[in-house]
Amino acid sequence: MSLSWLNLKKSKNSNLRSRFFSPELLPLESRVNPVAFAGTVNLASSSVELLMTSTGIGANANNISISNISSTIIQVDAGAGNTIALTDGTSGNLIVSGGAPTQFATINLSTVQMAGFKLTGNVGDDLFTIGSFDGTAMQTAANFNVLVDSSTVPGGSDTFTVNGALILKGTGSLATSNNVNSSINLSQVTVETTGSISTAGTGNVLLVANSLAASNVTIKSGGTITTTSGTVTLIATLTSNPTGNIILNGNAVTTNGGSINFNSNVLLGSTTTINSGNSTTANVTFSG
Repeated sequence: MSLSWLNLKKSKNSNLRSRFFSPELLPLESRVNPVAFAGTVNLASSSVELLMTSTGIGANANNISISNISSTIIQVDAGAGNTIALTDGTSGNLIVSGGAPTQFATINLSTVQMAGFKLTGNVGDDLFTIGSFDGTAMQTAANFNVLVDSSTVPGGSDTFTVNGALILKGTGSLATSNNVNSSINLSQVTVETTGSISTAGTGNVLLVANSLAASNVTIKSGGTITTTSGTVTLIATLTSNPTGNIILNGNAVTTNGGSINFNSNVLLGSTTTINSGNSTTANVTFSG
């Protein structure tokens, strides 16, 4: 059988192509996997709850940031490329947007004087962040508190981060789950360099992260916790988690007469300040 010069050239080129990998550029949509989150907004005794209903694990964990963008509107941010869909469980007492998946959803307080805000995780991993959340600037009741609940619907590894100004009001307090079964408490609590927790009143602050061996409660340099007469309690260990630490930096904790309790091992940065004011009854207790 004879081959023409042209056929031979085609055959050679075909063989060469088969020996080498030719990379193919994929469209951006094929290389980025957006995550769809979902939650239900509930209302009980003027307290607003955001209950996560999607189940996220690892890289696909529920990862949302909460901020107030006006006196009556709370924004839920799913992060760039991700979406969140909210269901109204308030029978129309609040105006809940984001029924269709979108990066930003909102909760409008309408005429409700909000007495508290609760973040409740689902059975997977829930990463909650609070940005600017000012109980004195929002349409709130005389006392306004915040609760981060990882134990009602246990499961996964949940975290709580503050990277803006979280301001409580009246006797309102900030608390995270503090269950005897530490495995259903938070795994990490962090006050970032831009984060602050303060009470415009007499409320307390309780931060607990002890569900994992590597759990820590961390206040980074620039981050602060400030109360008036309210007590500050930080916990990073239980029997099941003996290695957790409270990590403090900068002007970490200040009260004006409120006791300060470090119920775990404490690691102090080189310029850490802890101040309980001039009260003779305010104690700073290390019991780790």
